[in-house]
Amino acid sequence: MAENLVEKYHSITFDKDDDKNSYNTFSSFNLIPSERPYVETPEVKTTFIDIPGANGSLDYTEALVGGVTYKDRTGSWEFYVQNNWGSDPNSAWAQRLSNILGCLHGQYFEKITLVDEPDYYYTGRVWVKWKTGTDYSKVTIEYQLDPYKTPIQTEHVRDWLWDELFDNEIRYGTYEVQGTKNRTILGTSGGKVYFLTDSLMHVKIHDDGYEFNIPANTPTEYTLPYSRLTFTITGVGKVEMTYDTPKIL
Repeated sequence: MAENLVEKYHSITFDKDDDKNSYNTFSSFNLIPSERPYVETPEVKTTFIDIPGANGSLDYTEALVGGVTYKDRTGSWEFYVQNNWGSDPNSAWAQRLSNILGCLHGQYFEKITLVDEPDYYYTGRVWVKWKTGTDYSKVTIEYQLDPYKTPIQTEHVRDWLWDELFDNEIRYGTYEVQGTKNRTILGTSGGKVYFLTDSLMHVKIHDDGYEFNIPANTPTEYTLPYSRLTFTITGVGKVEMTYDTPKIL
């Protein structure tokens, strides 16, 4: 079996929202990370008020917005590249630098995915610093990303099939129902599943005994009490399911 070098070299993929501009640190630029890349955790926005003459301080961190808020994730990924890799060894490093700068420097990406964290993506802006050496050059990609990451499974573009082999597990998609189907929804506790049908259908949640009807052409919302639950859907027609997850750090 051929070795997957994109995974071996712990690559990162940068995608624009038009799906035409997609770049991978290894397959596009032949960059090798100095260590396994990861995204820094976001810093908490805190508000402490010091009271003269009193012990300690007053914590107003959650007072104004009703919860904890976070700053953007900031940090960098360090890579190395062989200088003479390319069609013209004498100018390969300069060509590579221009290519990387043209593709990444200062760009905003809707999806930044680490091969070591394949179930989530980040959104934000990156820029590039370059330091050349005798045989290898160091490429540093700095980033400022949104504090929350997004699960890949919230994208409603993949054609999920009814899986008859693995407990009929589904996440989202459009399905034909003729009679009764038992299925298992995979998600995140607190996530919301939206049903949309072209005819009246009935849903029974096995795990908690909850039942509800889905009127035709009317989006119907259900909040997942668990990350995985089994349900029965009864009716005749087409069912479209979408899924929104709670925010994840």
